[in-house]
Amino acid sequence: MIGNPYPKEVLLRNIYIRKVDTGELKSCEDAVITGWVGNAIYNYNGSTYDFELYTDAILKLWQGYWIAVLQGGQYELIIYKP
Repeated sequence: MIGNPYPKEVLLRNIYIRKVDTGELKSCEDAVITGWVGNAIYNYNGSTYDFELYTDAILKLWQGYWIAVLQGGQYELIIYKP
């Protein structure tokens, strides 16, 4: 589960993912290509889940999201201030 910590919308393609055990850092796109995470972000709309592909996804204010982790291990999401 993730959320936008800033008062502006954030593009998912500008987010980075770090694998905790190795310290390896990848852009969201590279993390998808490597198979660390899925290629979409999901948002619960009250009755079902909506999704957007990472290339078009925007983290909107006051909403929660989740990204599917496809490989074992711990990952950190790094969201730089827009």
